[in-house]
This record gives sequence, structure tokens and C-alpha cells, in this order.
Amino acid sequence: MADRAYRVINTHLEAAVPQIRNAQAAELMAYLVTGDAPTILLGDFNSAPDIEADIDDHDTYLAVTGAGFVDMWKGGPGTGFTCCQGADLTAAGSLSKRIDFVFVRNSSALGAASIDTGEDDDFTVGDQPLDRVPNPEGTLIWPSDHAGVGAVLYVD
Repeated sequence: MADRAYRVINTHLEAAVPQIRNAQAAELMAYLVTGDAPTILLGDFNSAPDIEADIDDHDTYLAVTGAGFVDMWKGGPGTGFTCCQGADLTAAGSLSKRIDFVFVRNSSALGAASIDTGEDDDFTVGDQPLDRVPNPEGTLIWPSDHAGVGAVLYVD
């Protein structure tokens, strides 16, 4: 099998100001749509696939998918919800938002790309009570205010 080059980019776009977030996304898309290398783009985009009650922006999501990126979870198992745990990480919040994504572009050069959950019914991590870790005081806390979302890329 020949070596294959691909790009992996992780980002966290602006949360509070949609104009800044959309400008960041536009700058990122202008850079990433150059070339035909397979590209894996992941991170916290602070933008939902659809208008949600407490997330009034999906322009960033539309800009990314409009640039040819495929949402790896779209239509996948479970809810895909990854946001947000309570601010102090000690109590469970409400994972009721899907703003963390794995996107791919030009994935045919890698082979098949898909969500693969194996035995799980939801491909998120850090969202189960057993995922909590002790802080220095010994209190169990969530590992992050967001759960992670996963995808498996199969390389032919």
C-alpha cells in the first residue's frame, strides 16, 4: 500500500459572537478547500446543524458543509449531543446540543469513511458517569464541559 498524505485540523471557533465565528469559519474554509488532499476537520464549532432553542446560529455549520465537508455523524447512531456539562464539572449538565463535529473532505482518497460504533449505541466519549475523574480534592468531575464525538476512517 502506498503512503497517503492527509490533513487533520482541530479548531475551537468563537462561542459568543456569531460574526467573529463566521469570519473564522470563512478564513478556515478559504485555506482548507485548496488542494485535493483528504482533510479531516474536527472540533467545537459552536454552531448547530439546525436552529436549536439555545443555539441560534447554524451559519458556520452551513459554511463548512457548503465547502464540501461531510458531517461524519449526520444520520449516525444516537443523538450526537456533546454539549454541555455543568460549569463546575461536578454535576451533570444537559448534553442536548450538537456543536462538536468530525468533518471530512475528499475522503475517497482515504477509502471508506464512516461512523463505526461497534457495540455502542452512541459514539460519544466522556459522557457516562464512569468517565468522571477525581479532582485534587477527590471529587468526581466530568473530564470536560463537552463530551467528545468520534468517527472511524477506514483506509483501503
